[in-house]
Amino acid sequence: MGATFPKFGRTEPRIFTPPLRPLTHQTSLGFAVIEFSREILGVELLPWQEWLLIHALELQKPMGTHLGPPRLRFRTVLALVGRQNGKSHVTRVMILFFMYIRQVSLIIGMAQSLSIAEALWEQAVDMILDSQALADDIIKIHRANGGKRLIVDAGDGIRAEYKVESASRRGGRGLSGDVIVMDELREQSTWDAWSAVTKTILTRADGLVWCITNAGDSSSVVLEYLRDMAHKMLGDPDGRFDDDTILQSDDDDEMVSASLGFFEWSAPPGADPADPETWAYANPAAGYLIEWSSLRDSQLTDPEDVFLTECLCQWVVNLGTKPFPEGAWEASLDPMSTIDDGSPLVFGVDVSPDRKHCAISVCGQRSDGDFHVELVAYMSRMSMVEGWFRRRVDSYGGHMLVCVQGRGCPASALVSSLNAVPGVDVVLCQGPALTASCGAFFDAVSACVDEDASADEIRVFHLAQPGLDLAAECAQKKVLGDSWVWDRKSSREDLSPLCAATWAFGYASGIYDDAPIDTEKPRHESAMKQEGRRRAVLFV
Repeated sequence: MGATFPKFGRTEPRIFTPPLRPLTHQTSLGFAVIEFSREILGVELLPWQEWLLIHALELQKPMGTHLGPPRLRFRTVLALVGRQNGKSHVTRVMILFFMYIRQVSLIIGMAQSLSIAEALWEQAVDMILDSQALADDIIKIHRANGGKRLIVDAGDGIRAEYKVESASRRGGRGLSGDVIVMDELREQSTWDAWSAVTKTILTRADGLVWCITNAGDSSSVVLEYLRDMAHKMLGDPDGRFDDDTILQSDDDDEMVSASLGFFEWSAPPGADPADPETWAYANPAAGYLIEWSSLRDSQLTDPEDVFLTECLCQWVVNLGTKPFPEGAWEASLDPMSTIDDGSPLVFGVDVSPDRKHCAISVCGQRSDGDFHVELVAYMSRMSMVEGWFRRRVDSYGGHMLVCVQGRGCPASALVSSLNAVPGVDVVLCQGPALTASCGAFFDAVSACVDEDASADEIRVFHLAQPGLDLAAECAQKKVLGDSWVWDRKSSREDLSPLCAATWAFGYASGIYDDAPIDTEKPRHESAMKQEGRRRAVLFV
């Protein structure tokens, strides 16, 4: 029996920042962008693309009610929508409008890789070349690898430039941009690129950061933070937070006029993933660009988490069997937990199998004798780990003890570089210490929920941290004889935060029989406070 499909996907997103007033030609630049696309580019936009432009480019005040050019309401626009729905196309149109009509001086494009950002740039250039009205105003097209630039005569003696920058801590530094385009924000696994490029608009009264992406995962630190902020600001539409974390105000206008514009096309939590009506929420281009039968084929053949993320734009937190007893990880959460000032610190380091993420965790004893683990750094490159310790060893009394798996994993490659840092003592977690650390960490977490556990059993506590929490929710185990270790490859999220915490805990709790803690090593008592330890994660 054939499935019954809706005619089209949903034009309006399921979650969005409401407008301050009815949106018209006087209250939104979006209408002008749509006309520019139709009349100058000869391109008809899809209904959802028009809706996004109209709402995302809302003006602070209606035209004609103030002096000077009308200013945008939002300085940051974040849109989430399923794959292949035309995100890049609407972005290209917006870029060209801001160059030719808005007459901005500099647009900076960035994506998870330089090649993807350059592809968007090339497509924008092609759109100009296809329009005789715009092509005549081209001043220069510079196509050198790693330095693509487009400069056009925007009129009134203004040269508008669109250039591509790498998504790194150096991307955009030294520039003053008017519009920043970050394609596929989900791939930004550190704050490096965001911190560097978004600050280029600080001197622009009407600067805009335009982000458009699909749903993310545990490594999508920037997207996760902005999405959480938006959901809280909008009253927690999916019921994801405690009441005391939701942003509330007596002045509704003040809340909705915040500078973050958020627009999410995603399937509702708990909706039937096999129902075409569910697909319509995340695929506004269905029936136009995307065949419903293609979505049906993806739903039948994709692993569930892939379909939920890519086609339903849902944030998949956890699938599969949890590694700890039911409720144990939640019971070991203690927002007030901290390492006692007199406790030695043990750091653990681990790297994801694809070498894209590096985690540094710390473990020490609390004043009550139990243990505390915490993720203190989450990095995008292995080369950053050595520098992290070099910059901190003096503040830790000239001594830092670091546990790393000795062999059989990417982190093993860091042993020599860490050994070269004066004041850093590297302890290898390998052989019996590896399996014993995993078992001891499991027991210490389980003891937090075990009613039969004695008062003197070792327990370990942690803070609420997305990277560590997700790893602890979905970690899988690899059986080795009568023991087991964390299985990085078969786990659907990056386990490096959990592995780093496990190695550190194993040493701190005395599992490494041949390498006891040297309590005589000096340590600066305020060292952990210097890390800004109440943050969820210290990104470097």
